[in-house]
Amino acid sequence: MRRYLPGEEKKYTTWYKPFDNQEDIDKAVWYTLSQEPVSTYPMAGDIRLWPMILSAGKRFRKLSLDEQEKIVNEFKAKGAKPLFPETLYQ
Repeated sequence: MRRYLPGEEKKYTTWYKPFDNQEDIDKAVWYTLSQEPVSTYPMAGDIRLWPMILSAGKRFRKLSLDEQEKIVNEFKAKGAKPLFPETLYQ
């Protein structure tokens, strides 16, 4: 999750600043679905993002622990923070 900065224009109808490119959405969906015993992924609060999320789900492949760690580090570098911090993403 990323937060909107004060005065920053909100592009989506979400309280958080969602990932909005297919590559990042793929990584987020695949990372989440690679966690045991997770079997679902929440949809974004803005319907315009749903096609990308559904596409990522259709193409899901379970990630190795190394791939998961790489994604965590990439998202941290982008300033993203987890909605549910009990994961590897801490």
